[in-house]
Amino acid sequence: MTGISTPLVSILIPTYNGEKYIGETLESILKQSYQNWEAIIMDDGSIDGTLNIVRQFQDPRIRLFDKNENVGAKANWDRGLREVRGEYFKLLPQDDLMSIDCLAEQVSILQNDSAQAIALVFSSRQIIGPNGDKRMIRGFGSKVSGAIPARVIVNRCIRAGGNLIGEPGSGLMRSSLMRKLNGYSSRFPYVIDMDFWFRALEHGDGFYLAKPLTFFRVSLSAWSARLGKKQYDDYRGLAEHVYEQQKFGLSYWGLKQGIVRAKLNAWLRFLYYNFFV
Repeated sequence: MTGISTPLVSILIPTYNGEKYIGETLESILKQSYQNWEAIIMDDGSIDGTLNIVRQFQDPRIRLFDKNENVGAKANWDRGLREVRGEYFKLLPQDDLMSIDCLAEQVSILQNDSAQAIALVFSSRQIIGPNGDKRMIRGFGSKVSGAIPARVIVNRCIRAGGNLIGEPGSGLMRSSLMRKLNGYSSRFPYVIDMDFWFRALEHGDGFYLAKPLTFFRVSLSAWSARLGKKQYDDYRGLAEHVYEQQKFGLSYWGLKQGIVRAKLNAWLRFLYYNFFV
């Protein structure tokens, strides 16, 4: 599939055996009120019907890359980044969705930021079940939209023991910053999105939109449902790294509070996915 020549927004959708939801995800992009985008489908060697479903969408803005090999999530995300052409960048998981005004509202923030003080725009998320039923809204803990200092965002995330910024689809950033970060890091693979957000926030503040603009699907097939203790271990490693670097002024007691909360969150996540999904 060929794409448009100058998309303003590049939406990267890494896929692997995503036939169950990929069509719905693409439909949510096609329905956006903001239409100057490209969707980069980077397949990681799917062996189900994912590719056939994507090929049914004839929109020239959808670019499908079938590498016919499985390299794993991090490497597949990184090879997708190399195909980004837009001024702004978003990574959207294959089973998540965007509300109709997601791109319009997030793009507006960055376009009005002439000083480029904002490194990351993010929003609250509507949590949905495997069949799309609405479960809860998760966010940053504020009902008010606005700019938030990077230091506040990172410290609050760590003290909460989890990712208050949100899953990959929650954020939008400039592609120039994405390239400056040199891709996703493999040092803490089970909190790869939070690590990416923290590294982005070393270059500017965040802007939070309290309105839920994305839909994060919880299902037993979701990557986050299979992380278990590994996610806690990597969260702890990331939190300790942030404390040691002291780029965000994290206190020792803030670190310890976050580690305790992360352990509790891991147990709550286990119970939720095993009894409510």
